Amino acid sequence: MCVFLLAMGCTKKEVLVSKEQMFSQAPKEGPDKVDIVLARDINDAVPCEDYGEGCLSAHRLKARELDFIAVEFSSQVLAQAAWPAA
Repeated sequence: MCVFLLAMGCTKKEVLVSKEQMFSQAPKEGPDKVDIVLARDINDAVPCEDYGEGCLSAHRLKARELDFIAVEFSSQVLAQAAWPAA
């Protein structure tokens, strides 16, 4: 099971969901639509090493005018360990 950790632009709230849950709940159309923001080039990619051990991938998402980073981890334990205490 892989786990995504979302870092939101306006909060440090910890949100742990599976990749399947995240994509099934994300609106596909309308004003709340979630878009995956592709890197312009290799230097624009979100570096997985910024998120520590267990990071499998990191992606930029945009919903309305808010930018998010979704980080996929190999386990929930490693995802929680990567999140700094608030």
